[in-house]
Amino acid sequence: MVIDDIQLRLEEKNYHKVAVNVEGIHLYYTARVSQAYILLLYDMDPFREFTSEQCGHIEQQVKDQFKAKNFEEIHLLNLICTKQVGKVKDISLALSHCWIIDTKERKLILFENQDSEFLDLKASIED
Repeated sequence: MVIDDIQLRLEEKNYHKVAVNVEGIHLYYTARVSQAYILLLYDMDPFREFTSEQCGHIEQQVKDQFKAKNFEEIHLLNLICTKQVGKVKDISLALSHCWIIDTKERKLILFENQDSEFLDLKASIED
């Protein structure tokens, strides 16, 4: 499964998993000096979907939690895994840093408004 592969890659790159109480969301982070690099991994299968408002709220909650831990800079990437890319395009446009993984075609999708860099994750995810 694509999500399992991504989680394995993140762990290999020394990202730490943080338990969350929302099914379908996986939270990973790594710290570099006083900076936190956070990855919110969404598993959006046909029976589990999130709205752009929900994703924005979750993103803000996570940022606030890491700010409370005294990180000076917070970098957050939303990574949406789905077989229905058309349904999540609006979400990716609403969030500041969001990539989509088409789990049916097994490919990474970045729209023109999205930054293509987040540490060295792009190449790892594409593999």
